Amino acid sequence: MSSLKRPRAPSRYSSLMSGKTRKNRRRSQARSGSGASTLTSNSMVSDFIDAKIGQIDGELEYLEQYQQDLEYVRASRKISERDYEAEFDSLEDTTTALQREMVIVKRQRKTLEEDLTEKPDRQQIEEAYAASVLQRFLAATAKQPKQKSLIKPFRANVEEYYGAVAMINEIRKVHCPLAGWVASDDVKCAHIVPRILTSDELSHLYGVGDLPLTDPKNALLLHKRLEEALDAARIAIVPIPGTANEATRWRSIVIDKTLSKKEAYSLSQGVVKWKDIDGKELIFLNENRPARRYLYFRYIMTYMSHKKQGTSMEWAEKLDDKGRMWATPGPYLRRSMLQNLARFVLHDFLPEALVEDNTFTETPSCPSRDKDAEETLAMSLAVRIKDAEKEEKDEDEEDDDEDD
Repeated sequence: MSSLKRPRAPSRYSSLMSGKTRKNRRRSQARSGSGASTLTSNSMVSDFIDAKIGQIDGELEYLEQYQQDLEYVRASRKISERDYEAEFDSLEDTTTALQREMVIVKRQRKTLEEDLTEKPDRQQIEEAYAASVLQRFLAATAKQPKQKSLIKPFRANVEEYYGAVAMINEIRKVHCPLAGWVASDDVKCAHIVPRILTSDELSHLYGVGDLPLTDPKNALLLHKRLEEALDAARIAIVPIPGTANEATRWRSIVIDKTLSKKEAYSLSQGVVKWKDIDGKELIFLNENRPARRYLYFRYIMTYMSHKKQGTSMEWAEKLDDKGRMWATPGPYLRRSMLQNLARFVLHDFLPEALVEDNTFTETPSCPSRDKDAEETLAMSLAVRIKDAEKEEKDEDEEDDDEDD
């Protein structure tokens, strides 16, 4: 790829969309055209960047409305499920690319302007912009090699934290809180919040200066099939209501009910089906537990994944207990950042029953940012989450190939 090529905004079903969506599309095209027309050879580079930001913002505004209307078109059965999924994937790819470009332009504006200052005319500025953003784009999306030297110590720390290793009949086994004692090779050390999300954005969401995701409290030792299901958002781990003074108890819920009668995994005692996992409490061998702050955000990620895909949210609605969808309240995440994140992932906000009592507004160790800066952080984190979902899917597919 020698130049930055922005994906074309989906418009296949524009004739079925609302007047507001078509109006946003015309406005987006107008902003794009006017932005380009004002970039003469005498334009300041700063004006060029402002025009680019306006152009991207207009396209994102259109895509947000388009997605909302696409959900309506799907619900009214004006398009097939197959066509909806294809259009949704195209929409998601375009939105992610635009969000990534916006984050690059806003967060790296100073150095980007420096790259463009010596260009004499609009065409060369445009070409230099495309090349410079492309380099940053490729750097941001490059898949990092697995650091095996770091993974092994992390797993050892997690095994020690949970006291989950034993030699049974001369076989090294690891205790999974859902499956029990399992051969070590069949257990994965699962990050609850994926380590790829390590960033200033995530630290700001949590209200801390630094958030090390190598903390053993950010991990669970799970049978590999359960770990894959957690990554794919087919299962979730939620708190069991209890008193504030006792250790939090956790249970699993199977979100995809079509799996109920299918095999989850097999042990020496026999086959375990997904219905056997649904509602099952996690059993730990000592007093140590995963941190609630990590499992809460993992649940948020799972919730947004299903909401974004337009699948049934009945499983989440069943967790609503007297206006509360998370049984262990606490000041886990920054409210404004979390809702901005939801807006960029879902084009909507999270329900109050999920947010209230689980967020904070300010913390001395990590002050709030101005509105524009926080929106940029949230957009960047939204892109990271999408990258994490793809990476986890790729890793699971690689592991399946190795099993074969």
